[in-house]
Amino acid sequence: MEVPLHLTLSYQQKIFNEVINEDGLCVMAPGLSLLQIAANVLAYFAIPNSLVLLVGANFNDNELLQRELEEELGKGLQIVNTETMSVDKREKAYQEGGIFSVTSRILVMDLLTQIIPTENITGIVLLHADRIVSTGTEAFIIRLYREKNRTGFIKAFSDDPERFLMGVNALSNALRCMFLRHVFIYPRFHVDVTESLEKTPADVIELNVDFTDSQKSIQSCLLSCIEATVRELRRYNSAYLDMEEWNIDSALHKSFDVTIRRQLDPVWHRVSPKTKQLVGDLSTLKFLLIALISYDCVSFLKILDTIILSVRTGGFSSNSQPSPWLMLDSANTLIRIARDRVYRSPAGSMDEYYPVLEEQPKWSVLRDVLEEISHENVLHESNDPDFSTNSILIMCSEERTCLQLRDYLSTIHYDNKESFKMMNNRLMDYFQWREQYRNMSKSISKIEKNSKEKQSTPETSRKGTPASKRRRVRGGGTAMSRSTPESNVTQENFSNDIRLERLLLSQISKSTYTQEENESFEVLSDNNSIYIYTYNYELDTLLLNTLRPRFIIMFDSDPDFIRRIEVYKATYPQRATRVYFVYYGGSVEEQKYLYTVRREKDSFSKLIRERSNMAIILTGENERFEGQETKFLRNVNTRIAGGGHVSVTNEKPRIVVDLREFRSSLPSILHGNNFSVIPCQILVGDYVLSPNICVERKSIRDLIQSLSSGRLYSQCEAMLEHYEIPVLLIEYEQNQTFTSPPFSDLSTEIGKSDVQSKLVLLTLAFPKLRILWSSSAYATSLMFQDLKVLEKEPDPAVAASIGLEAGQDSTNTYNQAPVDLLMGLPYISMKNYKNVVYSDLKNIQEACQTDERKWSELIGPEAGRSLYTFFRKELKDYE
Repeated sequence: MEVPLHLTLSYQQKIFNEVINEDGLCVMAPGLSLLQIAANVLAYFAIPNSLVLLVGANFNDNELLQRELEEELGKGLQIVNTETMSVDKREKAYQEGGIFSVTSRILVMDLLTQIIPTENITGIVLLHADRIVSTGTEAFIIRLYREKNRTGFIKAFSDDPERFLMGVNALSNALRCMFLRHVFIYPRFHVDVTESLEKTPADVIELNVDFTDSQKSIQSCLLSCIEATVRELRRYNSAYLDMEEWNIDSALHKSFDVTIRRQLDPVWHRVSPKTKQLVGDLSTLKFLLIALISYDCVSFLKILDTIILSVRTGGFSSNSQPSPWLMLDSANTLIRIARDRVYRSPAGSMDEYYPVLEEQPKWSVLRDVLEEISHENVLHESNDPDFSTNSILIMCSEERTCLQLRDYLSTIHYDNKESFKMMNNRLMDYFQWREQYRNMSKSISKIEKNSKEKQSTPETSRKGTPASKRRRVRGGGTAMSRSTPESNVTQENFSNDIRLERLLLSQISKSTYTQEENESFEVLSDNNSIYIYTYNYELDTLLLNTLRPRFIIMFDSDPDFIRRIEVYKATYPQRATRVYFVYYGGSVEEQKYLYTVRREKDSFSKLIRERSNMAIILTGENERFEGQETKFLRNVNTRIAGGGHVSVTNEKPRIVVDLREFRSSLPSILHGNNFSVIPCQILVGDYVLSPNICVERKSIRDLIQSLSSGRLYSQCEAMLEHYEIPVLLIEYEQNQTFTSPPFSDLSTEIGKSDVQSKLVLLTLAFPKLRILWSSSAYATSLMFQDLKVLEKEPDPAVAASIGLEAGQDSTNTYNQAPVDLLMGLPYISMKNYKNVVYSDLKNIQEACQTDERKWSELIGPEAGRSLYTFFRKELKDYE
């Protein structure tokens, strides 16, 4: 088939043809222009009177797809969210057709309420298909779509192969959730991809930069600490953790500590406090490794000092101990070398210091590269979009590195030692930070000392300490107040810090630049400008096409960006492009880069093998959903006793669900368990199971917040007023421990502010309130199934009208975000907020500008006057 669309490379055309001819999942290597292919698929099916939905796109995806569709393909993309379209506008736009990018939460409610005609949907394009799970909103959408539309297409895209290998039969389960059978796999080593990208390769220059001796020593110490921490985790948790692939390479992977926490989540309440501390230490040590590569020596020392000072001043609770890695010899060596990179004293002298301020080795390499580029012949400048400009693009891994390079380049022409002024400024800021820390510590110590004196004063003022209670010490005196060794050490360290800073400050002065110096560094011609950006995934492709740089300096390594350069060069072979790839040889940076490339290659290889060995689903589309006989047998009520009547129905049991609850996975699970989920804007409760049963669902975090704010008491009071059986459901997360610190870490004395006390007070205040404890959303679904036995089906209209005042219309919907903001205002409660929502106020801005008389009519005279005064309070208290 000839492709008349905006696809240049042969592998892109092949992927496009496979995807449009057959429904399936397309898994590509990152950086191979996935969004461009998805845009062409959307444009191909966007014929007149068609309705194509895009699901799973984030903000950047929408921006790039909209640009590609409008500028290159002549199609429009309508983005649907609560801020751009109301319900009426959405319904009208769906009927007209086109390409719509809809958020998952809005789309699932539109499908359930029939705002969008499911039978008229031409197809769905799903991005980031690796994130789909059986209980997620995206899987819920696909299931609703396939129930009523068996002919529309489903095209799924993903550029993360590793996620399809997590767990047992992850790829097969993902395909089952998306109702797909075929998988198209395109790694970087695919024959078609290799042939397309290697025809016109870019000019690449690798610059292997050596660490300084101090950096090598620090890296070795950090790796020793990581190895010791991993070894301790092995020793304490061999029964809980899968440690087959544990080594120093895997420990450097960005998701290693996340993987460990995920494995420990189900037994988190059973592991020791030391294990929890080791998991946190692993994240800290990995961050220090990254900081060694990207941070300057002063910032790195500041991070270390933050960790050390927290231990020195007793920043840990009485039950915990300092991190074990801080007790290692490697940690002591690490701290000493980190200080020597910033300042040092001559051998044998403790009263003399001088600043060292070691540079990052990459800085001098960057200076040499820029000097080399400036000496090249750049006389062939052209504004022709088919050719490159002479601009320089520097790519970094994070924003902090960009700011660091900006400061460095702004001083490069004014000093013999380029970074001297910048590092002096950093050292001055570091001393200022230590001064602030000292002042804060002294203030805290003074407050604690005063509080202790106040606690001991009442007893000692009335009568002295009895002679029998006095503690005798050597010398015949009575033991009175004495300073602790820790406080003496802290004061001594503080005095040493002040003396050290004075010695160093006498040798440096904070440099200042005039406006003329800053402006003189700027390049007048846009074609010769230097641009510094961070890696931003698909937006990097747009950046390359916009700037058309002739020189690209990769200050930090990133495999995805390398592929984007390859695609860019293969797409525009006439544009001259030179890439400088700068990395620290023999360092963690090189090791992480090679491990990432190797891990991705292994993931694709395993994915190909799994696809070849995967069981083929032979069930037809029409057999995936229950037939009428199955529905009939499932709905026969067999739990009949003592003269009851057998109830047989052909309809699914109904549950009325509040619109806010679609952020959770429970509505999807309820629908999967043959419940008819009816979204509705209800004011009392979250789930209405019958005319008598109303359920208020709370996660652990939401429960604690609701108990603290008092909102839960108002909600329970409203349920008791309108329903015979009010239920409070406390639901835990799936695959996590069925307990929580507020309930497991019981102290010897329970106070009024504890969660346990507040729950007891809640049950005493509302004796009819039932409390259900659920380990997961699956368990909640089974509970709802049992609760609905022998109960009548709820009426959505009645459920929506409960809680409304006279004259209020239940069909009027409102945006949840402004209502949540309104509920956070003082003097607004569960009893009076409905008066504001259903009044003639249009938005929060108009509410803030309302006069006192209007507020008094809405929420009462006293509350209205107080809220009116609150809106006009000054932000600062001027005296």
